[in-house]
Amino acid sequence: MPHRLVFAIVLAVLSAPATAATFVVQSIDDSGPGTLRQAMLDANAAPLPPHRIEFGDGFPVGGLIELFSGLPPLEVAVEIDGAGRTPGLLPFDASSSFRFFRTGSSLTLRGMALSSGRGEGDAGGGCVLGQGLNEDSVLVLDTMTFTGCTAVAYGAGEWVRGGAVAWRANAPVFIVDSVFQGNGVAALGGGEASGGAVSVNGPLQIESSYFFSNLANGDTVFGGAVQRYAQDAPVRIVDSVFVGNRAVPEPGSPFSGSGGALSLDCETCSVQLERVFFGDNRSDNGGAAMVRGNSGIATTRVHNVGFVNNEASVNGGALLTVGADLAVRHVTFDANRAPSGSHVTAFNGNVAEWSNSVMGPVGDGSGPACASGSAATVAVGNVGAAGIGCDLILPGIVTVADLRILGVDDGAAMPVVVFERDSAAIDGADAARCLPEDARGNARPQDGNHDGVVACDAGAYEAPQAAIFGDGFED
Repeated sequence: MPHRLVFAIVLAVLSAPATAATFVVQSIDDSGPGTLRQAMLDANAAPLPPHRIEFGDGFPVGGLIELFSGLPPLEVAVEIDGAGRTPGLLPFDASSSFRFFRTGSSLTLRGMALSSGRGEGDAGGGCVLGQGLNEDSVLVLDTMTFTGCTAVAYGAGEWVRGGAVAWRANAPVFIVDSVFQGNGVAALGGGEASGGAVSVNGPLQIESSYFFSNLANGDTVFGGAVQRYAQDAPVRIVDSVFVGNRAVPEPGSPFSGSGGALSLDCETCSVQLERVFFGDNRSDNGGAAMVRGNSGIATTRVHNVGFVNNEASVNGGALLTVGADLAVRHVTFDANRAPSGSHVTAFNGNVAEWSNSVMGPVGDGSGPACASGSAATVAVGNVGAAGIGCDLILPGIVTVADLRILGVDDGAAMPVVVFERDSAAIDGADAARCLPEDARGNARPQDGNHDGVVACDAGAYEAPQAAIFGDGFED
């Protein structure tokens, strides 16, 4: 896969120095020779890092390491590789309160499953915490699974971050082929909770990863799945899915939540969302995603993205941008809900482009689809449901009473909204702004309605060539 290859090249550059020593894990025991705990102690004591810890042939495939206490803090740069054994870590006692990995150096975790780690206090990071880091302290999470990790703070006014992972430095974080499910961050003493699954401060790349049912809860909350705050650092999220995440304040809180799945907050930065699906995420502002440029402009590019059934109780049922330069191409909005800007709210910024996108019906009981008052500088190839209400000025948008939406096809890794072949969205895009691939990586354009014309579809999905023979012999 080309996108995975790009990640591999970047990772190879980052890990160019040869590891000085390799330690092998052969036992599922908590401690003693051949255990993960002993390998970490040995790595700390060995000279000339970075070092490598790998799971050997003696370790059972899918073996679980039940820990009686937290693992030793890592004092040097380490790569820990499951090496195809897919080891799992969890507390022996479900009522235990300890995280698994804590470090002040670069860390790579590969091919492991971490469950039910817990970090208490405002440091955060229920399963992984990077603290006391410098700008060269890189975190790589490759083919990892995080489930049920929690970070909890009890003190008044404390700020707790990263239910599963907190990387507290302006250093790069790479997440690829990983799953985060059912993780949570909670400020129970009236403070702030950020990043139900992941909280980072520096450059962030997420690729081919899945975030399901993660939660941020407190008086003020940001990012039900992912929260990033940085002064100036890029964010790139590709080929990834966010479903059922929540950034919800405590009942009765005078404050609010932002970014049901994503909260990306920066002074000036660049944000790229490409081939991403957001479904059924919730918050007060930005039901799926919030992007905010605090003192400058957050350059925000949203390409081949689907927003479906997300909800905000205040603004931006799917997407909220504040102080952003927003460019949208081949995006599908459907059934999102909010009192204002059911699909999108864009404040105090610029809409540089809104092209080849579909503005479907809003959810029941919702306000207007858009809240912006801006005119898109480039606006071509757009299709929308009639009567949804949109003060984002999109010259030439084609509105129809029925967009002929079939629903969400989740039969592949990337869910997409699909349309009947006679929908206005099929062949409805502008050729000059047609992206070469759709949300599933399929080539554009195709003759999706089999009218003899190869043309680009509006929205995130390109309908494939229509078969005219059931046996597939149309060629």
